Amino acid sequence: FRDCVYLCLLNSGTSFVAGFAIFSALGFMAYEQNTDISKVAESGPGLAFIAYPRAVAMMPFPQLWAILFFVMIILLGLDSEFVGLEAIVTAISDTNPSFFHVGHRRKLLLLAISVFSFFVGLVMITEGGLYIFQIFDYYACSGMTLLLFASLQSFCIGWIYGADRFYENIEDMIGYKPTSLIKYCLKYVTPVICMVSQLKFTHSNDTVC
Repeated sequence: FRDCVYLCLLNSGTSFVAGFAIFSALGFMAYEQNTDISKVAESGPGLAFIAYPRAVAMMPFPQLWAILFFVMIILLGLDSEFVGLEAIVTAISDTNPSFFHVGHRRKLLLLAISVFSFFVGLVMITEGGLYIFQIFDYYACSGMTLLLFASLQSFCIGWIYGADRFYENIEDMIGYKPTSLIKYCLKYVTPVICMVSQLKFTHSNDTVC
């Protein structure tokens, strides 16, 4: 439980520091181009592969910083893959542990999912792959989809499975029950915030369209 709190604080702190690094570079580019910072670059591939490398090129020893930047991008991608693949493999293997937890079957399942993901990724490097990537990024990996999954996860754990039963599982794992604040956040606060954010996100997209 303590490690989870530290991890959340570390994640928020890293995002805060990254914001200084990104927006300082974008602000400098906006000042140089005499334009608004919102017009320098949008979030997504344009920011990572166009705007920020252009800012890195203006720094001393640009080759060194460019290498470090793209190595960081690769490591971030690999780290995200670890989390995503582990969640899928664990969900599938736990449905039939007597089968997948024997020998190397779990590793073979991981290999099969990785190969499938690799071939799906090949589609995104074709001539029209950028459009497929944008569709996949918008409808499957961000925005309304993440809010929907967060709402459903909170609802399923807090109300269908039961927050009290979930707390008993946590007590079995760590030896004590966490503070009740997390239970109320899981049952009430998180679903309400996610649904309100989802409605606001959908309304803003309809207004733009």
